[in-house]
Amino acid sequence: MTHLVVGELCADIVVTLDGDPDAEIEFGQAERLVPATEVVMGSSSAITACGLARLDVPTALVSVVGDDLLGGFLLGELRARGVDTTYVRVDGTLPTGTSTILTRPDGDRAILTALARSVRSP
Repeated sequence: MTHLVVGELCADIVVTLDGDPDAEIEFGQAERLVPATEVVMGSSSAITACGLARLDVPTALVSVVGDDLLGGFLLGELRARGVDTTYVRVDGTLPTGTSTILTRPDGDRAILTALARSVRSP
C-alpha cells in the first residue's frame, strides 16, 4: 500500500550570512557578499514524504508546482529520494513556491516565503 502525503511544495533558497550576528540587512541597493547560497528542497510535506521513502515505506506526494526551473528541480529531488510524484500537478499558471532563508552565524534565521499562487494580469 502506498502512503499519501498531502501538502505544499517549495524550494528553499538558503543564504548563509557571516560576520556580526547583530548586523542588519541593508536596503537601498546595498550589496553584501555572503559565504554561500544553495537551493534545496523545502516544505514539511516533502521532508515527511522523503523520510517515509527513506524508511522503505512506499510514499507518494500530493502537491502542485509551477512549470518552471524550481518545479523541475523539486520533482527531480523527490524522485531521486524514492517518492512517487504521480500526484504532483505541474501547473503552468503558477510559480513554484519558494522560501528565502537568511541564516546568521549564531543559527538564527529569517524566512521569507512566497507560496505558489495564481499569476494574474493587471
